[in-house]
Amino acid sequence: MISSLLVILGASTTIYCQNHGHHELTEAQYQQHITELWRGSNYDNNDILSLVELHDVFVHYDTNKDGTITRHEYTNLISSQAPDLSSYAHALYDIYDANGDHHLGMQDLDALYSKMDSDGDGTVSKTDFYTFWNQTLHALAHLHGHGQHLVG
Repeated sequence: MISSLLVILGASTTIYCQNHGHHELTEAQYQQHITELWRGSNYDNNDILSLVELHDVFVHYDTNKDGTITRHEYTNLISSQAPDLSSYAHALYDIYDANGDHHLGMQDLDALYSKMDSDGDGTVSKTDFYTFWNQTLHALAHLHGHGQHLVG
């Protein structure tokens, strides 16, 4: 399940590293990335990302197993995979940290789940998931030198 954990940023790390020679990511690559995120997060392969699945993805970031994920734990894990993405990891952490206390707990993940539920029906469908990640990745693309071509 560690692989499903790393999809939240790991897939973007992989795509970024493949294109690190200052090549811009294409829209197709963003969609491929989101598809990889979906496949890695939705481990029961249905059309709904459950809150349990979201929690299971994040539990691996809690390296000291104290029940919360600190900014340090999250960004260190991401930075160890791709040092150039430190600011990207921090920006994602800020999105996940709903109450701004620099510790991700259950209430933060519940809030993230609600953010992902774009139609407000109480579940995160595949469509909701794609909508959330399209908006998020496009909004953060500038942090790793890409994104000008994604306007519109």
